[in-house]
Amino acid sequence: MLKRFLLRSLILAGLLLACLAHLVWNGRHATEIVGENIPHPRLASGYRDIDLWHPSASFGRVYDLIFWPAGPGAKPIRPGARLEIQLASNGRTRLLVVRKGHPNADVSGLDILLGRERLQVVADREWIDLGPLPEGAERFDCQITGLLPGPFGFAEPYQPQRDHFSGFRMRRPDSPLAKPARDILRYRLVSAAPVAASETLARFSFFVSCSRVLQVTGVLALALLFAGWWWLFEMRYARAVACLVPAVTLLHACCLAPFQGADGASHAGTVEAVIWNPEVFEQSGAYPKSLVLLYEAIGYGSWVRYPDVPVSVDSPERRALVRRVSGLRLEAEAAQEGPTLPDAFLINPRTRAPLYYKAFRIPGPLLRRMSVLNRLEAYVVLSAGLSLLLFGLGLLILVRARLSGNILLSYGLLALLPYSVGVVASCSNYSLAIGIGQLLAACLVAGAFSEEPRTRLAMAGFFSLASLAGIGVWDDFVFFAVPSTVVLTVLSAHAATRMPAGSRRRVATGALLVLGILLAGTVVFALVTGRIRYAISSFGARLPKALGRFEDPSFWLLLAAAAAPFVICLGLALAIVRSRHIPEKDRRRAAFVRCGGVTALFVVMFLVTPWTSVPFESVRFDYPDLVASHWSAFWSNNFAFDQDVLSWKMYWGVFGYADVAYPDALYAVARWACVGLFLALPS
Repeated sequence: MLKRFLLRSLILAGLLLACLAHLVWNGRHATEIVGENIPHPRLASGYRDIDLWHPSASFGRVYDLIFWPAGPGAKPIRPGARLEIQLASNGRTRLLVVRKGHPNADVSGLDILLGRERLQVVADREWIDLGPLPEGAERFDCQITGLLPGPFGFAEPYQPQRDHFSGFRMRRPDSPLAKPARDILRYRLVSAAPVAASETLARFSFFVSCSRVLQVTGVLALALLFAGWWWLFEMRYARAVACLVPAVTLLHACCLAPFQGADGASHAGTVEAVIWNPEVFEQSGAYPKSLVLLYEAIGYGSWVRYPDVPVSVDSPERRALVRRVSGLRLEAEAAQEGPTLPDAFLINPRTRAPLYYKAFRIPGPLLRRMSVLNRLEAYVVLSAGLSLLLFGLGLLILVRARLSGNILLSYGLLALLPYSVGVVASCSNYSLAIGIGQLLAACLVAGAFSEEPRTRLAMAGFFSLASLAGIGVWDDFVFFAVPSTVVLTVLSAHAATRMPAGSRRRVATGALLVLGILLAGTVVFALVTGRIRYAISSFGARLPKALGRFEDPSFWLLLAAAAAPFVICLGLALAIVRSRHIPEKDRRRAAFVRCGGVTALFVVMFLVTPWTSVPFESVRFDYPDLVASHWSAFWSNNFAFDQDVLSWKMYWGVFGYADVAYPDALYAVARWACVGLFLALPS
């Protein structure tokens, strides 16, 4: 047993060392921007990156570009710097071939394999590498060819600046009638800036070294990781899932810089105010000064939102400043109001997630003794820990229901999706909402697969109670709480009528009567006071400013859109329950029919579903148009071959833009592989 433990531990340690080696390798191959005509706007400017440029006037599939570097007034270009331009393709990932000169021949697969022509997978708004600028040359010619059918363009500044070039021209050889463009594209010059291994590791571990909370959390996460790894090989799936999911989530929390993840600055500031100065919500609602000082020390406004900009701890001097500020308790400042900050504001806990924010008052006395960085990281760890506790409770339900190990592993794998890990490992009510959702999913699965009426009734009751509590964390749980409570009441009444006459039946009937009176009174109170309209119209979706009453069609559309997932899941659960009573012969026939129907649906949808534009940044729809847009995007995200990369960055990890982004090729392969998986799934 000791030999097996050591061997498995060595394998896991090797994987962790490989991750650190990859981190060091990234540092060795790091680059820096040495010139650009549109720098990333800081948060304080009030501008977004998209506000500074627009896509090309006309899209094509082949472009000839000419840059004239030399000339009077042009800024010098560092030798060896590589020129990059920004792609603008309305959300589409492109397969591009970059060639020197302006060849008239078609793209050669052999030249791509031999490296004479460079194939690049580039997502929308990412950068196309044109290669190093030739030293001493009067002009730089290159050609960009798209391999996929869809056209593409480039980002053009609203205020063209060509500081490093004396001239520019772009033409489309595939469209001779297209007018050549002379306004320069958005470009940047990047140069190698390797970082030593010691410096890379110092930056990576800096915030952990400053926070005792992160140190304890990291040790706990590593212990859980090794324990879960051992139990996974021992096929103790329940124990493995119970250890591996918290381990990965807490390790992710340790690796994030302060304020990152799920609007972390706003949520953390709200928790800080709840603990130190709850009266601020009745007054101006200004951000706590303690977190303002930490916010400014780490330079949050300069690197957030941009994965190519490093966190501001990239020098010993910066790290010394941040370490000094993060070690202060800042007790007086925590109760003071600081200046208004971009991307950081308070959320009134009386109108949003009161159960989540006010829960931090319980550990408040302990949190007030910590330094400002330790407090901030404690908010993250406590939020993630509470969500993981609910996840563990759901796992316990599945274990007690005696479900197979495959279901337990599936439950754990879903919790390990990067999106789930990224949200749970943050200080936000989203984190706790995901934990409640995982618990509800476990209740549904356990209730659907159980053959005992008592267990089904218990799972229905647990589902209703968790949904009702979830309303205090996320308003959307009202659409689970109300239907499930009605279903629970009907089931309970049915069970009470089947009980034998006696004292137990009278007690059950009395309890149902009291419950019915409470439910009816709650609904009447909500209708009379208007609270039900507020609960329905306060979701995160962009709704009309004044949601109408029952005569407003948007009101009923909102109810239908929110109830649809619950109704579908309920139908699937009922189908699973009924399938146990179908004879084996009929069950096989029904399985073939379902398989054929799903196959036909997936193939037809793949052939007819077009790419969908998702105007998520500048267009604001009324609710009916918003539902239609989401409906189109849903089908495109699941069936269209070439859908927007934004959805895949959300699926693979919503905070890829905030910490470490994956390569564009990974998103593209995931997108296309998922479509293929959907097509192959019925067979």
